[in-house]
Amino acid sequence: RYLVSQGWGALDEDAIRVYNPDYMNVYVSVEIIAESSDMGAMVEKEAKDRLLKLLHPIEGGPDGKGWPFGRGLWKSDLFRALAGTPGLDRVQSIELQPGSLDILPPSSLICANGEECVKVKVGIDKRKN
Repeated sequence: RYLVSQGWGALDEDAIRVYNPDYMNVYVSVEIIAESSDMGAMVEKEAKDRLLKLLHPIEGGPDGKGWPFGRGLWKSDLFRALAGTPGLDRVQSIELQPGSLDILPPSSLICANGEECVKVKVGIDKRKN
């Protein structure tokens, strides 16, 4: 109704239709290496929090202003989200399910439906400890 009221008489009730988005659940599994063994738990929590924040459909996305409709998800998005994580030495691997998320229908929004959608495994570089 608000949009119709702002249409200056050019819009009628049937001119605007609003549909729910098609949520595209994703599952992310990452293996990371912490700088030291005593930082493992902290690095794991911070990495998971960063990934869940990125994958939130309304508060996440590449710029933190919500996931753009129809925008895919790339491993580079996940690397960027993990960059700067305190105590993180490096990212060993990233897996996405479903595997191909580059092209989505225009009505789709990426989302992680709960914490079980993001798995973080932390290892320690034995050469450094």
